[in-house]
Amino acid sequence: VNPSSGSASHASVGYNSSDAPVHEFLVRWMNGNVLRATLENFPNDLIAAGGRHLLEMIEFLAGRSVPAVKPQGGQAAPAKAGKTAQGAKRSADLQRSNQILIYDQLLNFLKQHGALLSSVRPEHFLSCDQFVKHMQQTTSGGVS
Repeated sequence: VNPSSGSASHASVGYNSSDAPVHEFLVRWMNGNVLRATLENFPNDLIAAGGRHLLEMIEFLAGRSVPAVKPQGGQAAPAKAGKTAQGAKRSADLQRSNQILIYDQLLNFLKQHGALLSSVRPEHFLSCDQFVKHMQQTTSGGVS
């Protein structure tokens, strides 16, 4: 944060060693006040949990439940499809699509309650490798 203007610049928003006390405070606050499961490694645990921590935080702070999303392909399809290499790829694609549906529902919930998030896309919440795979799938026309 620029002390003279009170605003954050793009250079000051990254994660570096000088931000460690802020991250530690944030993690302690979230663990003590908002989350049911413990968050230890910020932000990696947020990414690895597939949005579960984010969903818990929003539901706690909003005081309302985010409407549930019905997964695509049913529950039994991914287990059955995972027996071959093609089935495993299909299962991973289906899991990623379901994760995007959850993030889309979460964004819609926030927008309905006044959040200004028009430039945020559900795929922005995916891990880096999942985002790349999603973008490759959508640009190659392999969207299911």
